[in-house]
Amino acid sequence: MPADLSRRNFFSNLGRLAVLVPAGWVVVGAACGSSPAGECGEANSVMPTGAGVIVVSTCSGASGGHTHDFTLTNNDLATPPAAGVDGLTSPYDDDQHTHTVALTQAELQAIQNGATVTKATGTTASHSHTFNFRKA
Repeated sequence: MPADLSRRNFFSNLGRLAVLVPAGWVVVGAACGSSPAGECGEANSVMPTGAGVIVVSTCSGASGGHTHDFTLTNNDLATPPAAGVDGLTSPYDDDQHTHTVALTQAELQAIQNGATVTKATGTTASHSHTFNFRKA
């Protein structure tokens, strides 16, 4: 701390910091998904992983909207099971609800061949989501 910093200047600067820190938290919080816009920032995207792809749903739902993820493995795409694939989406952070998703063998084959397959989830908490399944 500089020697010429008076008590008055110190408290004046401290007051500015008290205003700036909460504003910074708002910016950081929005980037981390604490606002509806942040929760839908990755909507309708596909992220490759070493084992497959994570597909993010469209933005839907109560209280401003949110998304869910569903993972397709490389094995399920390369050798689709006769019964297809079904399962639950990732849970939503606020209330931990999930949605059901089902893809047939033919749909998995179409995704493997480069097509986009659009599927609606089951309805939970009075809403559903749409996934646009495709390879990354």
